[in-house]
Amino acid sequence: MSEQPIRKLNLVKASTVRMEKTNWLKHNFIPCRSLTLLAGREGIGKSLIACDYVAQATRGKLDNGEPLNCLYLHTEDSRSATVTPRIKAAGADMERVFFLDVTVSYENQEIGAALELPRDFEALEKVIKDKHIGVVVLDAAKSSMSSKIDGNRDDSVRQVLDPMNRIGDKTNCAFIGLVHFGKRESSDTGKLITGSIAWSQVARSVLSVAKDEENNLLVTNTKHNLADAEITELAHIESATVVTDDGATSVGRIVWDGQTTRHVSELLQSHDDSDGDQSDAEQWLEDFLTENPGSTRANVFKAASRDRVASEATLKRAFKALGGISKTSGFPRVARWSLPPNQSAQVPPYANTREPTEPTELDLHKRNDPTGENTQLDHGSMCEPTGDPTGEIVTPPLFALEGDCVVCGKSLDGDSGIPGVPLCGLNDEDHKTARSEYDNQGLIPAYLTTDSEPWRPVERKAMR
Repeated sequence: MSEQPIRKLNLVKASTVRMEKTNWLKHNFIPCRSLTLLAGREGIGKSLIACDYVAQATRGKLDNGEPLNCLYLHTEDSRSATVTPRIKAAGADMERVFFLDVTVSYENQEIGAALELPRDFEALEKVIKDKHIGVVVLDAAKSSMSSKIDGNRDDSVRQVLDPMNRIGDKTNCAFIGLVHFGKRESSDTGKLITGSIAWSQVARSVLSVAKDEENNLLVTNTKHNLADAEITELAHIESATVVTDDGATSVGRIVWDGQTTRHVSELLQSHDDSDGDQSDAEQWLEDFLTENPGSTRANVFKAASRDRVASEATLKRAFKALGGISKTSGFPRVARWSLPPNQSAQVPPYANTREPTEPTELDLHKRNDPTGENTQLDHGSMCEPTGDPTGEIVTPPLFALEGDCVVCGKSLDGDSGIPGVPLCGLNDEDHKTARSEYDNQGLIPAYLTTDSEPWRPVERKAMR
């Protein structure tokens, strides 16, 4: 039986600590020995900026004053067709640039694998020490994380980010992680980074990138705990020709145009300096579903509860406002939420009131009626219960989405385990009465609610 490790608490006098000044790889932008995030919308040019920083580092053109070896960890772009030509076009000393391949030995065979953090931190630290690496670029930062890490949970994300700062401090190495902004608009760039707020909390510097109407790039140190001041640099992208083993090819490269008095928040916030017409719940839900498409509704509610975003009813309203798509599958039926493809604008919550709906989890009967839009769509009385033996009709829920119980509005993501009992778990007379009326007509009720009117049936479809 192995012995349990013994933990001790040791006091250290402040008088014994050797004080050091902050050293900069790039003054006010990239501190040495810690993590810096390079953040912006997808496809805006963050990788080109990272390649330029690497090139300058290998030539000793940054503020540290000496050439450095650099490790570029890429996961999204081709090494041979994109990353290497870009770094060469930026003017790097290619002998000082390293990439990393991961292999796993299995039954006397070497199998290619991906870097998996935090699992590979010990091996990564050894590589940094052995090759005297001064800069590590993670493009993109989240792609190097283990699949076991939940990018939306602070404690989970910190298992990856905290070791980066520790290794950077031990090895005098600067980590630069590329991260994406979500779709929301805000002047608070910390909130724009998709996933957990820990990304911006743990990083010692956050460089936010945005593009103006003339395709100029603005780069602002929007988090600058260690910097003297907040600074914005202006840049543009130009085409460069690189000679490859297969012939000449054109790639983009960054050209810096000096400092500017403008600020990246001008391009990221909405015109009224607010978060626009979207509510906080809509913004959170849009970002969550962008990063986790097809999530079960139950998981969406759990994540929102964990992040203290909004109630389930508010999230349902936000989902409708975004024009979200709910699909059910499996048995018991489970609702999955996703955003509409190529969403470019907010969709009114009642924009598609005449499209057929899919059966909810409760509607598992087989019929030979034709599917599609019911020919009596405008006859609202067809969709309402015609009688109530108990003398009381239950008002359908204000926000009944596909996958909700059509009587009480509760989620149907669970299985009651009792045949004939609604998946919401209720089995009272009101449920039985309303449910039987819908079943007798072979109809599926759907409801629309606005601020000015109560619930009303807006569409129905013959059951399959």
